[in-house]
Amino acid sequence: MIGFISISFEPEVKCYPIIKLLIMNKLLRETIKERILKLAELRSTGPPADLAARLEIGERSVKRLIREMKDEGTEIRYSQFSRSYVTEEDYT
Repeated sequence: MIGFISISFEPEVKCYPIIKLLIMNKLLRETIKERILKLAELRSTGPPADLAARLEIGERSVKRLIREMKDEGTEIRYSQFSRSYVTEEDYT
């Protein structure tokens, strides 16, 4: 008699408390904001669509994060000349 082994291929689902998810999202947002700021200082973000592709997020998310950064006091704006976000002190 041949025996059969039943193998389950269901993915493991982990349940995180909502607070842990919120903290992780906040950490991720802050990390992305830091990356945007460093790229802006180097004048190498590119247009919002390119930056979104680089960061693997949506273009609307990029614009929302930029707006949040401005609300927090970060001096950043888009330069048509450079076709990149730049810090205000570097803006010409």
